[in-house]
Amino acid sequence: MKKWAGAAIAYLVLVMAGYAVYDTFWATQEPVSHDIEMENHE
Repeated sequence: MKKWAGAAIAYLVLVMAGYAVYDTFWATQEPVSHDIEMENHE
């Protein structure tokens, strides 16, 4: 069971790292006005 827990944690870390890289990449490609637009959409 420990092997599965380790694999799950490693997968989660990989996903989080991949998302961070992806997010940073798009932040440099496009302006961050999209996030502000979503917040002020009331």
